Amino acid sequence: MQLFTPLTILLIPILAPLFSAQRATTCEGRLNVHHLKCDSGVISVRGALYGRADTTTCSEGRPPRQLSNTACSHKGTMDVVSRRCNGKKECEINERDVTKRDPCRGTHKYLETNYTCLPATHLIVCENSLAHLSCYDGQVIFVYGADYGRRDTTTCAYRRPTGQTKNTLCFRSTKTVADRCNWKNSCTFKVENRLFGDPCRGTYKYLEVAYRCEFYVVSCEHSRVQLYCEEGQVINVYGADYGRRDTTTCAYKRPSDQTKNTLCFSATTKVADRCNGRNSCTFKVENSLFGDPCVGTYKYLEVAYVCE
Repeated sequence: MQLFTPLTILLIPILAPLFSAQRATTCEGRLNVHHLKCDSGVISVRGALYGRADTTTCSEGRPPRQLSNTACSHKGTMDVVSRRCNGKKECEINERDVTKRDPCRGTHKYLETNYTCLPATHLIVCENSLAHLSCYDGQVIFVYGADYGRRDTTTCAYRRPTGQTKNTLCFRSTKTVADRCNWKNSCTFKVENRLFGDPCRGTYKYLEVAYRCEFYVVSCEHSRVQLYCEEGQVINVYGADYGRRDTTTCAYKRPSDQTKNTLCFSATTKVADRCNGRNSCTFKVENSLFGDPCVGTYKYLEVAYVCE
């Protein structure tokens, strides 16, 4: 699965301290299985290596010449593992899924993934059924990722002939769910090939979705914004942008030349720095705090956050 959002979600610097890091290491071997799992929440890959970065990992019984090259890595490993595993509760991958080429012949390699488990709702919907994503009042949907296809023989298999469930290498990452549902309070659609395409004809498929409910706040320049949580909870900012993306938000009685620049925005950690870990947080939206990404444009602040 892939992570999708119109906001610049600052997952690594902001979330990393709040969730315990996990690590999976699998030594080289064509049949060895690299296994990632979250007991609660879903996987978010922070880093992945196929190669060798030290002389000790997976070194037992190996001669020094197979361990000496510690600058061996396959480019693109992070992308492959992320596409395969992000947004899932459990994920298995093999070195052959990463690459069929040897990044450093003669070196004994390993596949290592660092990841965190993000709280999320994990939804599975069978083909030709309706998918319902929803949040509490005042919250909006943020889709971590979605896959359409089939990964096992048991999910959505009741009374289906084996010929329709045997292809377990049939899946496709899709941003269609994010495009339809992100920043809405609820979202309903039919799971079918017409919407997602058909990654494997003749196979009965299902949709896997991982999503989270967030508070989404927009505050105009020179206004005061308040982020708050219920008693006993604290703010965790997922992302914040300051600038302008459209001509309609915060545009009432503003001259057109102050709203026409819709490519004016910049990601900022200022909100997270001020508000993370607090029950409530209030500040004024202005250039003196965020800088001015586009002089002469009337701007606004977008913030996505959750209460932990």
